[in-house]
Amino acid sequence: MNKELLISKLKKYQKNYKSYENYVVMIKALEDLIGKTIDYILKNPEECYPIIKEKYPNINTRKNMMTPILTLFRLNSDVFSETDKNKWKQYHDDMKTILGVRARQNKMPEKAEENYVSTEEVELKVKELQRSRIVTGK
Repeated sequence: MNKELLISKLKKYQKNYKSYENYVVMIKALEDLIGKTIDYILKNPEECYPIIKEKYPNINTRKNMMTPILTLFRLNSDVFSETDKNKWKQYHDDMKTILGVRARQNKMPEKAEENYVSTEEVELKVKELQRSRIVTGK
C-alpha cells in the first residue's frame, strides 16, 4: 500500500482534524529520520526501530512517535503482515512496561532531578530572607 492511500485512510477515520495533522507531521518526521516511506517503515520494524530509539531516547517521546505507526496498522490490518504489526506493538508495550516500572519505583526523570529543589532548601532560603529582612529592617 502506498503512502497516499495510508494517509487518506488515516484522514477518513481520524475524527479529530488536529490529531490527524499531528499524525501526518510525526509520519513525515519518521520518514525524514529513516530516509524511507512510511509503508517501508511499517514493514521493517527491526531495521527502523533502532533508528527511532537512538533519535528519541526519551521513552515518552519515542512512544508518542510510534502511535501513528500502530494507528496505521489498526486501520490497514488487512494489508500489512501480522508479524510486523506484532513487532511494533511489542516495542510499544515494552516502553509502557518501562514507564510503569519507573512510576512504581517513583523514580524521578534525570531532567527533573537536575532541577529539583528540596523543601529543606526552600525553608532555609525563606529563613535566610527573613533574617536579612530583620537585619535591614525592611
